[in-house]
Amino acid sequence: VFILSSRRHYNVPRADVAALLRPILQLRGCKLPRKRLCLAALDLWAASPGLGFVDALGGVHARHFNLPLASFDADLARVPGVALWQPPPGTGPT
Repeated sequence: VFILSSRRHYNVPRADVAALLRPILQLRGCKLPRKRLCLAALDLWAASPGLGFVDALGGVHARHFNLPLASFDADLARVPGVALWQPPPGTGPT
């Protein structure tokens, strides 16, 4: 995902990267733990321009396992089930 979509390398659009990788990941011979979650993360990443793939993977896993997830990243906080974390008042820099 990173190499194909990187501007410095191949600069392939996200939707195309997902379309290229999906058939490879779906091969019976491709053994990948929680393959369905990886495919869901690939779809989420392709549909979310500001979201990194690792963040998409974390968001999908948190949702699947019903785990709370909070992030400073506003793009990740747009994923259903992920909360935008902000420090409590009075605990930040002065």
